[in-house]
Amino acid sequence: VQSFTPTPEGNDQKITLHYWSRTAMALCLMPALQKSAVPGGPVVLSVLSGGVHKPYAKFRTDPELKDHYSIANAADFAGFYTDLGLDALAHKYPAVNFVHAAPGVVNTNWGSEFPWYLRGPVRCMQPAIGKSASVCAEFMLGPTVF
Repeated sequence: VQSFTPTPEGNDQKITLHYWSRTAMALCLMPALQKSAVPGGPVVLSVLSGGVHKPYAKFRTDPELKDHYSIANAADFAGFYTDLGLDALAHKYPAVNFVHAAPGVVNTNWGSEFPWYLRGPVRCMQPAIGKSASVCAEFMLGPTVF
């Protein structure tokens, strides 16, 4: 479990993966999404922690998470900023629908890089309480896609 690990741009690696990359992807897809003729409008679905994370309490004093880094703060930061980012995009692109969802526990390889004392319990727990990736995808995307 790592601490703040800067990218060449000075952002944390975890935050880059969980927040910045999602926002960048949505912005890159925006020209195509705006041209979409999908009934009801196209949808950008970000599957992270919608509705389950806490607000990042230090966003005014440490907006880059450099001074108060912890795994909990990084998780709250990513979820909070994803909420704010998708809300801002929804206002800028009203013809596109933006959703930030939380899948719950999914039985994937998540946790395989944890230290042994965390990896064991996490990897044993996932099959017992987690849903499969395909069940999660069907639930998130709806039966019309499959």
